[in-house]
Amino acid sequence: MHLFPGIRFGTDRFPEKVARRLRALNLTTWIAATTSTLTFFVVAPLLDTTPGLWKAAAVNALGGPIYALVPLLHRFGSLAAAVTLLIVAYADFFVLTYLLGTGTGIQMYYLVVAGLTLLFFGTERVLLSALFGVLAAVLIVVLESLVPYNTGLLPPTMVFLGFVTTTIVTCILLMIIVSYALREAARAEENLAREHEVVRDKNHQLESANKYKSHFLASASHDLRQPLHALNLFVAQLRGESNPDEHSRLVARIDAAVSAMTELFEALLDMTKLDAGILQGNTTDCSVTRLLDRVETTFADAAQRRGCACVWSPAVPG
Repeated sequence: MHLFPGIRFGTDRFPEKVARRLRALNLTTWIAATTSTLTFFVVAPLLDTTPGLWKAAAVNALGGPIYALVPLLHRFGSLAAAVTLLIVAYADFFVLTYLLGTGTGIQMYYLVVAGLTLLFFGTERVLLSALFGVLAAVLIVVLESLVPYNTGLLPPTMVFLGFVTTTIVTCILLMIIVSYALREAARAEENLAREHEVVRDKNHQLESANKYKSHFLASASHDLRQPLHALNLFVAQLRGESNPDEHSRLVARIDAAVSAMTELFEALLDMTKLDAGILQGNTTDCSVTRLLDRVETTFADAAQRRGCACVWSPAVPG
């Protein structure tokens, strides 16, 4: 098994928002592991002129593989690796500062790690980040109170160089953290603006749908009055009609008017089902003949009373 298969190691099963934090954690752990290993194999032998320096080298030798193995803890949840990394880093900084002295500035790394807690935990767990921040402040105060400026394991020149290096690295890391926070804020604003645009489009579509629905209902109510009015006329004519042929014609027209009203009511019900998502609209052929028959049945008598004729005939090809 590879210890460094990629920055996405162990993060694929998490949501993207959480996975981004864990990828940043993976990168942090591997940087820490590389730094500890290089310090042990390169720097420590060059400085090993004092018998007690092996203790600091041993801490680096132990910290390297521990940092490298932290990403394996992603399988236990999104917090396991982050909490473990912070505990290991806090212990590492404390022991190294205790052995080498506060003049090296190693305790300033607590500020960096405290800033990284927001990156690892997110804004959803501010209290947990605050807890590690308070712990970092307490450890810095304890080290400054109990540990001398230089314990004698390093010459003054190396202590000063260590302080300069720590200061530069701390500033760079803090700038990276702030930059990441600003990018996250910008990304959140973009997502909010995008969601606002989507909501506005949805509201516009809803307003348009309500407008069309109101227009449809107004048209439907008008269309319902036509066959109902025709039905009343046919019934009135039927009461005073004695001619069997005319009687049959009126009955047929009454039946046609009732069928037209039934179809309109069914169309209204289908409209409500479409709005509810119960039905799906499909494009089908429409019979023009049936539509014109209905128009003739509805308006023929009204046209006749006004001295007009309401007739239609299929177009004959020339």
